[in-house]
Amino acid sequence: MQVAAEWVQDGETVELLRTYGVDFVQGYWCGRPVPIAAGLAPPTESIEMEIRLPAQRVCGG
Repeated sequence: MQVAAEWVQDGETVELLRTYGVDFVQGYWCGRPVPIAAGLAPPTESIEMEIRLPAQRVCGG
């Protein structure tokens, strides 16, 4: 089973969750909300939305 944590807002929390074995994080630490129109518009450049953490842990946005 994989574990995801929501509402992660800073790197200190990411580090703590990492020690608990959390696999994925989501929240302001990964990125701020955007207006729906901006989220649906085609990207103007290639953007990688994942941040790889040690041991293949991923921040999905």
